[in-house]
Amino acid sequence: DKDINKMIKFVNNLKIFSIGVSWGGFESLILPAYKGGNEDDLKNRGMSITHIRLFIGLEETNSLINDLKQSFNTVYK
Repeated sequence: DKDINKMIKFVNNLKIFSIGVSWGGFESLILPAYKGGNEDDLKNRGMSITHIRLFIGLEETNSLINDLKQSFNTVYK
């Protein structure tokens, strides 16, 4: 799904994941792959503006999975 509004809603509905870049911390983070650069560059790498990058931290695995599920369910209900 290449709907930027759905991607934004998905990211904003996460409870455990925070928006940010990992510098070796222990928190789970999420970051949109598109940072305002050239969309053609993304396409050349096989990506779209709705791709996201996940950094998995040390939180309980099931908690992270459930957080992702609840956010997907909110967006695609």
